[in-house]
Amino acid sequence: QCEVFWGSIRQIKKENIICTLDNFYRLSLTKLGKSQHFSLANYSIVPPLFVPSSSPFLSKRALSTNVLERNQLILVSERQVSLTEFPCRGGIPIYFQGYIRCLCPPILYGSFCEYQNQRVSVTLQIGAPEWRTPFVFIVYLMDYTFEIINSYHYIRYLSIRDCRKKFNFHLLYSFRPKPLHQSYSVRIDVFDMLKVKYRASWSFPIIFSFLPVNRLPIQLTVPFISASSEVTCPLKCNKGHGRCASFLYSGKYFCQCEAGWSGPLCTIPYQCNCSPDSLCVGTWKNQSICVCPTHKYGKRCYLTNDLCQEKNAKKCRNKGTCIPRDPRILVDDRTICSCSERFFGDECQLNDTRVDILIAMPVIEDSLLIHFITVNSHMPTIQYLSSNKWGPHERSTTFKRIPFDSDIVTVYWSNPFHLIFVEYDNQIYLVFIQLNYNSSAYLSIKLQPHQRCPSVDELLNRNIVNYPRLHRVKYYHIPCQERPDLECFHDSDQFICLCTHDRRANCFTFDHHMQYNCQQLSYCENNGQCFQNNAKCPTAAICACPKCYLGSRCQLSTRGFGLTLDVILGYQIRPKLAFSRQPLPLIISGVITIIMLVFGLFNAFVSIITFQQKRLRTVGCVIYLFTAAIISILTMTMFTLKYFFLVFTQLTMLRNRTFILGQCLILDFFLKILLQIGDWLYACVAIERLITQQKDVHFNNKLSQKWAKYIILFVCIIVAGTSIQEPLNRVLIDDEDEERIWCIVRYSNSYSTLLNKYTSISTVIHFICPFGINLISAFGLILLIAKNRSESEENVSFHKHLNIQFRKLKSFIISPMVLILVALPRILLAFLVECMKSARESVIIYLVGYFISFLPPILLFIVFVLPSTLYFKEFQRVMKSDWKMFRCWKFNKRIN
Repeated sequence: QCEVFWGSIRQIKKENIICTLDNFYRLSLTKLGKSQHFSLANYSIVPPLFVPSSSPFLSKRALSTNVLERNQLILVSERQVSLTEFPCRGGIPIYFQGYIRCLCPPILYGSFCEYQNQRVSVTLQIGAPEWRTPFVFIVYLMDYTFEIINSYHYIRYLSIRDCRKKFNFHLLYSFRPKPLHQSYSVRIDVFDMLKVKYRASWSFPIIFSFLPVNRLPIQLTVPFISASSEVTCPLKCNKGHGRCASFLYSGKYFCQCEAGWSGPLCTIPYQCNCSPDSLCVGTWKNQSICVCPTHKYGKRCYLTNDLCQEKNAKKCRNKGTCIPRDPRILVDDRTICSCSERFFGDECQLNDTRVDILIAMPVIEDSLLIHFITVNSHMPTIQYLSSNKWGPHERSTTFKRIPFDSDIVTVYWSNPFHLIFVEYDNQIYLVFIQLNYNSSAYLSIKLQPHQRCPSVDELLNRNIVNYPRLHRVKYYHIPCQERPDLECFHDSDQFICLCTHDRRANCFTFDHHMQYNCQQLSYCENNGQCFQNNAKCPTAAICACPKCYLGSRCQLSTRGFGLTLDVILGYQIRPKLAFSRQPLPLIISGVITIIMLVFGLFNAFVSIITFQQKRLRTVGCVIYLFTAAIISILTMTMFTLKYFFLVFTQLTMLRNRTFILGQCLILDFFLKILLQIGDWLYACVAIERLITQQKDVHFNNKLSQKWAKYIILFVCIIVAGTSIQEPLNRVLIDDEDEERIWCIVRYSNSYSTLLNKYTSISTVIHFICPFGINLISAFGLILLIAKNRSESEENVSFHKHLNIQFRKLKSFIISPMVLILVALPRILLAFLVECMKSARESVIIYLVGYFISFLPPILLFIVFVLPSTLYFKEFQRVMKSDWKMFRCWKFNKRIN
């Protein structure tokens, strides 16, 4: 009977209450002996540990206490009476005015708690990619039609405290019994407690609403970014009091109401009585539902939570943050410390283990994988082993980028480990082993070629390698016996093996094809692989980016026309070094930027002086060029500001996030559209010149002048309109690994793919179309020359005719041809070079393409004024006139 109790049933009854712990101890050791786990007890660097058979056992009394504490077994006295024998069925009996009354839990009602309420029983498990951010989850039971809240449940969640915890609670219906014709759903809203800001919502319909009790298990993953308003929404939410949003997973729409408004379309007002620093999210039984910040609690968030200020509260060190629980919850740990990076412990008092890996390899790759193996069974067998010291090994994998200017990789690790494997260039290396874990240590390790663990394909003959797995592993001892210097090897699907002191293969399971997705927490963007520091309850993660993406969360795209200065030079900037000690490409870029600014401003001003003359502004062509000259000044100013703001931000010389966000929204947007507007204006010049040459004397100058103003306005509106989605979705993100701030475009999940494609297509159109127009204009003018040749006198040679026409149309042909030659390298770079694949890649070719894109604004005077006899003569006339005026002013000044 006792064997059945300790082995499977474990229900305390009169028949088994006398079962002693000796039975449990004996059966536990029997069960432990059946499971063989990976061990380091016989690894080759130390002799095997020997435990003498005469070692004294633990005393029975000490053992019993230990087992009781660790397994939390409660011994029930025979005299204890079950609650079912009391009049209250599941409730608590109390005496009130001489009578017995029952206090019933929410799920029961009646004089003796004999009836059950109709309800929805919810089991909720939560995952969040922000492990140190406290969240509030509000779970509502509401009718599907009018969205009237029947009941709700309030959960405070912190991942480092509540990881893998299951929250069990009940949601009751408003009416007893509930209306059978009504449909119901469970809605969940999540809020960030630090910012007191809405994050996302889910909805789960109650499918079998006719049942009195519904069971609803839910697993949720909090999205990394807040849900944005939906653009295409069938609901007409009350403007100013609600916005249209969509539920995650289901994709259905709903109106998210502002404080003081409720209803399906946010048309029902109510009085919000929450505290000013809280968030009012609804009403229930004429009471507001409030989301409190971390330092407040209570129904209306007016009570101050000062648990962190109490004398017995945990003192969080090393910049750790104290996060209190709800004071009404009686637990031992009423506060918890959310530790900053590189610290851990109850009070953040311990340093993470620092591991420096020196890459002593012939070729330095871009990144590597580091596998930490924790061995839970390498200790010698003793009389009692607690469950956390005995069991299968645990594996945690992290990803590290190798700095482009260094060959040392630094990893901070807080969890225990005994083995470190490095996966480098698709090869596995055993770089470190320790039998006893030392916390907060500093380890300096070299990654060298001789540490490689070869594959069994290299060690065994082909026949053995082709055996089925279970048959093949029997021969894994052979490599250790044949090669005395072999320390480790691996196969391609399941195992890594160590060679022991007696030349045996000691193998453990290792998934070589593991999918790294951080339990689907959506931490990494653009399909990046996510690596956690713990498989079950992580506290940190890092991303391995696919090709053409960079950044701590793969947020930076390096494809084609979307390549910005942030992507090209961002990782070249060393935040902790002075500008004079920065990499050469950054310094050269600064010099080129200043030179281009000087030439660009000079070019723009002399162009404005030329094209502002009234005698020239009789046709639309000159109006286009005059506008392009003004655009050129703005472009070169933004171009220079962009470089210096990027350098100052990455060097952490600018710390004001509001200012950084402001320049993030303005600079990149205006820099992009000013370049595109300039390209379109040059294309308009090419089209008008082609039409002018074709119509000759029949060309209408006044109509051209009139239409030019409308076309310029139209071009500005279209170009700005096709790129307006970018500044509306620009955000700042913190790169904790690189200690940087990045300005990126991040679209909402529901439209990210569509908007990314739209942005890429529109960018290509705004570049290719002006290029194509210039190309057509150049060839069109050549065709017109050939046509004039056929209509001219036949006795004039073709060469002479071509020479005459070229001199006549020199300015018309040279301008589009120069613009074509300037744009050609950009096209070749965009289409032949797919993307910038890593931060270690040379940036020279990308910098060349970036600076070439700003040549048209600089070459405006050279391209359009110098080849034209009319424009150049006008420029000379203006300069002579201005020079005479200057000399007269100087002469008058001397006389006076």
